[in-house]
Amino acid sequence: GGEKRKKKPLGLAVAARATAILRSLYVDAEPHQFMARVKHVRIWEKVPEAAQAGALSSRLTTKVDISWDQFNPLKAFIARHIGRYFKMDAAAYGENRLVLELLRTLHALLKLGFYFSSELAPLLPTLLGLLDGRDDTVGPQDKGSSGKRYRRKVTIHVDTVAIMDCKLEVCRILQLLCDVRLDLRLSRLLALYHDEFAAGLWEPSGEQPHEQPRDSLGGTRGKLQAIGATMRALVVRDDDGAGSGYARLEEGEGGRSSLAERTMAVIGAQDAARSREAAFKKLFELLGFGATEMLVGVLMDLTFYEHPQLVSAALGLLVRQFEQRQKLLSTTLHSQLLVKPLMVSTYSTFDELLRRLSQLASRRKLYDDELFETACLLGKLVAHCSEESNSDGAELRSAGGFSRTRTARSRAGTTRTASSRTDHTEGKYLILIGKGYTAVGSDAVRIELADHRPPRPGERLQLEKEMYSVKTVSPPTDGVVEVALDRPLKVVGALAPELQIGGSGEVWVMLLCQSAGYNLDMQVLLRTMGAHEAVLQLLRLPVSSAPLPSELRTRAVLRAVYRTIKALVTGFPQMQSDLVPAIPRMVEHVEKDLVAYDVTPTGCVTAILRDNRAACARVPFSAIHKFVQLAAKKQAPRFLRFLGEICRPAGVAIKRNCQLVAQALGSKEEALLLFNSTEGMEERAALIAARDLETNPRGKLAYHIEAVGLLGTLVTGINNPNIEQMVRETLPMDDVVANLLLPDLPTPLVVSYLRLLDEAYLVTAKPLVNDLATRDFMELLSALQARIAAFVSRIEAADDLDALALDADSEEAAAEAEETDLLLGHVFPLLTHFFAPPRDAMEDSDEAETQGVGGLSASVLLLLAGYEDGRDEPFLAVFRALGETTASFRALECAAVLSDPVPVVDCLRALASGAFATLGDADLGTASSQGGGLSTIGVTVTLTADKKEAHPQAELPRFAAVFETAVAAGSEFNALVRIFSDGLDAAHEHELQQQRRGKKACDLPPAAQYARSLLDQLLAAAAAPAHPVDRGLTVASLKVLVRLLDIGRVGSSANEGFVDADHNKVNDADEALLRRRQKQLTEQGAARVALMMGACADDEYCRLGLQLGIELLRGGNSLVQQEMYHVLKAGDARAFDGSGSSWMPAVKARLRRGIKEIDERKMYLALQAERRAMLPELTAGLTAAAALAVTNDVEAPFQTQAFVAEALEMLSLLCEGHNVQMQDYLRDPREGQDSAVEAVDLVIEVHDLLVQLEPSLDESNVEQAILCIDCLTEFVQGNTSLGNMASLIESKASDAMERLVCRQRFEGVPADAVSRLRTSVSTWFLAMLEGEGTVAEERFLRTLDLERLSAVAATAYMAGSTAPSAAAGDADDDAESRERAMAAGYSLSTLIKHLHDYEEHAAFVPRAGSHGGSVVTSRSLGAFDAEGDAVTAAAKRAMAGAIGRCEIVGASGKLERVYFRVPEFCNSLTRESKDELLWNVDRETPGRQIQELFARSQDLEFEMRHQHSLSRLPFWSIVTDNRSVFDFLVLRLAFIQNAIILIRFSLDPQHATPADAAGADESDAVERALSEFDLAGPGLNATDGEAAHPPSPLAAYLVIVAVTLFAAVAPVLLAWRDTSRSPRDKARVTASAAAVAAVIGGAGNYLVEHWEWFSELYAWA
Repeated sequence: GGEKRKKKPLGLAVAARATAILRSLYVDAEPHQFMARVKHVRIWEKVPEAAQAGALSSRLTTKVDISWDQFNPLKAFIARHIGRYFKMDAAAYGENRLVLELLRTLHALLKLGFYFSSELAPLLPTLLGLLDGRDDTVGPQDKGSSGKRYRRKVTIHVDTVAIMDCKLEVCRILQLLCDVRLDLRLSRLLALYHDEFAAGLWEPSGEQPHEQPRDSLGGTRGKLQAIGATMRALVVRDDDGAGSGYARLEEGEGGRSSLAERTMAVIGAQDAARSREAAFKKLFELLGFGATEMLVGVLMDLTFYEHPQLVSAALGLLVRQFEQRQKLLSTTLHSQLLVKPLMVSTYSTFDELLRRLSQLASRRKLYDDELFETACLLGKLVAHCSEESNSDGAELRSAGGFSRTRTARSRAGTTRTASSRTDHTEGKYLILIGKGYTAVGSDAVRIELADHRPPRPGERLQLEKEMYSVKTVSPPTDGVVEVALDRPLKVVGALAPELQIGGSGEVWVMLLCQSAGYNLDMQVLLRTMGAHEAVLQLLRLPVSSAPLPSELRTRAVLRAVYRTIKALVTGFPQMQSDLVPAIPRMVEHVEKDLVAYDVTPTGCVTAILRDNRAACARVPFSAIHKFVQLAAKKQAPRFLRFLGEICRPAGVAIKRNCQLVAQALGSKEEALLLFNSTEGMEERAALIAARDLETNPRGKLAYHIEAVGLLGTLVTGINNPNIEQMVRETLPMDDVVANLLLPDLPTPLVVSYLRLLDEAYLVTAKPLVNDLATRDFMELLSALQARIAAFVSRIEAADDLDALALDADSEEAAAEAEETDLLLGHVFPLLTHFFAPPRDAMEDSDEAETQGVGGLSASVLLLLAGYEDGRDEPFLAVFRALGETTASFRALECAAVLSDPVPVVDCLRALASGAFATLGDADLGTASSQGGGLSTIGVTVTLTADKKEAHPQAELPRFAAVFETAVAAGSEFNALVRIFSDGLDAAHEHELQQQRRGKKACDLPPAAQYARSLLDQLLAAAAAPAHPVDRGLTVASLKVLVRLLDIGRVGSSANEGFVDADHNKVNDADEALLRRRQKQLTEQGAARVALMMGACADDEYCRLGLQLGIELLRGGNSLVQQEMYHVLKAGDARAFDGSGSSWMPAVKARLRRGIKEIDERKMYLALQAERRAMLPELTAGLTAAAALAVTNDVEAPFQTQAFVAEALEMLSLLCEGHNVQMQDYLRDPREGQDSAVEAVDLVIEVHDLLVQLEPSLDESNVEQAILCIDCLTEFVQGNTSLGNMASLIESKASDAMERLVCRQRFEGVPADAVSRLRTSVSTWFLAMLEGEGTVAEERFLRTLDLERLSAVAATAYMAGSTAPSAAAGDADDDAESRERAMAAGYSLSTLIKHLHDYEEHAAFVPRAGSHGGSVVTSRSLGAFDAEGDAVTAAAKRAMAGAIGRCEIVGASGKLERVYFRVPEFCNSLTRESKDELLWNVDRETPGRQIQELFARSQDLEFEMRHQHSLSRLPFWSIVTDNRSVFDFLVLRLAFIQNAIILIRFSLDPQHATPADAAGADESDAVERALSEFDLAGPGLNATDGEAAHPPSPLAAYLVIVAVTLFAAVAPVLLAWRDTSRSPRDKARVTASAAAVAAVIGGAGNYLVEHWEWFSELYAWA
């Protein structure tokens, strides 16, 4: 028995090893491939088939011949064996190892797609049982509850690590299973959509993609609701195609049917909606993990193991479990549905290409055949993106259904851009067509074609980096052709050993192809399929700095990679954004000689950055300096093109980049090749004569053209005198004009010089038109006139446009195109700017925007700037506008500048008349669209679209919106948060129980440690960068922590608690819970996590870290403030992502980034608005997916990378509550000592941000300005050290604040935001005045214009005191806005009063140099109340009376004044209450006075609030204003009332007392006497069963008197008391009152005369 026990583990160990070998040899081997991934591209016709199959979509679409049943016995064995181990024992070493290997084999089989969903469902209980370790044991003596299983222990007897590895593998299997089920669920969901779409339930909404609104906040639900804004609840179609159900009810089409039919239609629609919701929810039963509570318990138990990878995997699986619905929704929205046969076939081709490319890219190193195959695959991808012909020679058209292909357009819109004239790579690319065999010095090549057509004579080939032309080609034989080149093979640089002198060998043959542009449909499809991910992996191929013969093929593959990247990103903004993180890797290749004829790493980086302002703005100065050095060293045009692109992306300048480039060029003058000297001009002339620009596109002449163009780019669209002066010193005007006068200059060089002349000397901050009045410049104008005249003569010489039609590929067509663009794009704008008046004169002219004095109106300039070609902008409209404005030339008096302007005028007149003569009668629709140059003038190409059909891609967002609503996708995350919140509550309850028992908190329940496990995982990952946590898990963990603290935001109507940073009230109960959560998480390390995340360079980590810090500090939690202070001071806040920064330098960098984003945001919004207007043109001819991609890019909001709002809010909360320690630390982290801590002054950084925001304030950044001011207020409020005040008092802060508060016009800023801005500014001023110092008062009295501040305060007060708007729905918002306006007025008045009192009581002595040359004195301050009109003066007096002041003498004996706004209800205290308080308070000692005042304060406040609430009633206002009159009336009414009571009740026997019994006889006598006169009240003697007597006539008389008193007498008294009434009005009121009294008297008399009739009527009633 002992021998068997010894052999059993050995046998199991062998079995485990055999399993591993079997997996490596047969399972995880070719041709098997990775299948367990979600496919976002689906073939529409095969969607139902994929849903029914229950297999992975990758498995259904693959073309690889795989036997899917070959591992069925292995799968059955795995299921049987691992099913035995629901409970694992660490002592069973052999069994655990075998289970581990079987689990790894199961993982491989699942990854490779060998499981159907029906086979996975039975495995789930087994896997979950293995994952549950709560019953595991460590040896036979362990009962499983000791906690030993959590610890790592490896001995000869037990091995807990093996069990942990098994559970880790199960987690990985379940993670992979989540991807599998996501793919299967997506198939079923799309199948539901397919059925409904086929049934006609998803009719087109009638909106094009570009018309759909977008949610600026970027929320998924908001976007879906915006996309489906016009969607009906449900659309049901009848057989005749008419709408029914809800559609008929909404459209009013149900009148033709009976009510019963319409009702049944509605019921049917509701049943359909319910069945759809049931089908949606049933999706999540597929491969579900069972009860959520059980799974949560299992996974959270795993977080206690001493195995970091297992803990991370368990938490990651927990997050995946609670984001199933959101993941499915997101995947659905990003799915692409293919309908057209061309797109379907292309997808099949791409799928096979990318499958093989991914396999090759995943390898560490590629060898000969693999390198060649990789290059071929990359070439095919480039060919498909480039709109080239396919292998059959047929034109490859876009799948959009239009008559011509559509390419991706630039985001620059109609902005005049600086496109390069020397980039020979535009529209050209090389593809590998086969292997050639030749020898050095031979012109014959034998080519073995690789799935490509043979080259044709005249085409160009590249062999070993040299270009050759094909002379002859032999007919292909078995894929082999013989090609004769135009010259012998020559190799420059590294040479392969087989090609040495005298030898022959293999070369790769590349064919040069040309394309009009890249196909956006193909780019979108490849992005959806993830092609860029596989391509980027190939950038890891190792190469040395200098070319080696052994790595020539590897270098060729890398050049093919860059070629593919260029094809993927050109004109496709979304792909550009995806590849921006890969730029650093590409920059590493810049100096590794990877230059090809058609592509370079620098050119590829330029293509990624093109029109991407956000990425260009983040280019560091080190990169700019490096490229300038490379330009000076190699003098390659591509480096200057890169610099030009980052200076003006999308045609709009980035000032910061222009300054940096100019600075770098100034320090490296050799980077500018200008040929200014005599020898240089001779050299340039020789290069021009040798046609160097065509023969050597990367030569000196091309570099010279790019250098001149770069100088022009630096001064284009930027008002920077320093850069303009640098350019003028580099290229003086005389040199520019002299170069333009030279004959035979290449047109690109002429364009560069003209642009530099225009931008550096004409369109400048200070125009230099007078300096241009030289003989050389006049000669230049004459030369330009001659050039225009020649252009006009060619138009006039042509009978029609057909005569001008040229071959688009001919040199003549290219020359005509260059000439056309030169005149229209550069000469005419230059003439316009030259003849235009000075800029200051244009600013004073009302017609400056509508009519250009230079002969071109603003509309003409706009048309010229937006010129692309004749198909996009008909030149007939341009010429017509030119003709209309030609007369302006004649009106010019420019003899001092141009002695004879007639030639130019005649030239333009001839141009206009020639245009009308030749183009006016032309047939604009018949000319060829392929002609170049003049043939494009006036030609418009009509895009004839196919008949529009409903496409499922267009309606997919609407379907996704319905799905999101039905399954409540957002509720999943709340359930995940609830798990951790319940754990925190459990910890609190446990602590309370321990306190009640008098014990220390120990042995927390497992649930109480969930949040600690989450934080420990993040802290451990920060301490061990070698074992990073999954990014998705990190992001989810941070979101959970933020949501745990999202407590008590109940709106602004609550009356208790505190107000958070979002101006939301938090009641007391929620405040207590929030404080408890903040304390718990802080003790567990959340404060440190927040600071570490906030220090990250990663944008998402930083944003979430700042949000977590805000939530921890919300309400000014002093405990969190102290913890963060200690963490910062100890230097424990290093970045989580390993970037090396700490929190304060990171926040500094974010704030400085915010300064750069001020202009970027404005430019971005302007460009987006421009592109939004062009959306119909941009999306015409594209597939639904491509059009949606363009629309999403156009509607995308500005993506900030500064997070200014979050950073400022966190800084404010750190200092809230007068935290002096933190206030000083944020200004000086060294605390006045010499230390290694980086000196970061965040106070000045916030100040600098505000100073930059102030001149650019608009609706896009006003909230940032308010946050800046509030943050500065927190920095100085209560700062007893006065360090921050001293730092700000000498800065530009007060000047910027004054300009902000006194500004009259705010561009697009709501009035409510203006009020909050002014309130914040005044609060900052008052905070600066706190304390015992007088520096701030002295400074403000000398610099502030208090008169303007007083006027602004009055204006704000009047805006707040105006009547509310009539709209009932806006009553609350209007009241809040008016209150904020009034608060702004009171705050400013408080500031003025404070300065007034200081100047009056502190003997303020003015000094020279004060603001405005004078000092505001006490006399002028006191006179402010009387200034302005009556309304303004009244407003100032009202505010002055509502500002209180409290004088306090501190321990130092100094008097300090505290100013405050007296609440409005305090004015409601009655005079009686004031007198009562005055005479009843004991005033013997000050202490008793204050004591009794506070004792009575609560009652007084209640009375004032009650009186204030009554004062809002209109009638009560009348009563209080005429109190004496109503006192008189009330007194008279009291007499009448008492008389009635006496008469009514004095004779009633039941009210008589026993003492009156003796006089009963007398009472009876009186009653009888009264009854004779009928004066007794009703029912005095009546019993319960008797009828009551009617009232007596005396009571009627008394009522009539009372009515007369109020209806007639009261109005007369009120009228005579009103001093504003005229005597005539008072007489009219008196007469009216007399008439009313007469009427009342007459009515009373009639009543008394007919009293008997009235009595009978009363008795009957």
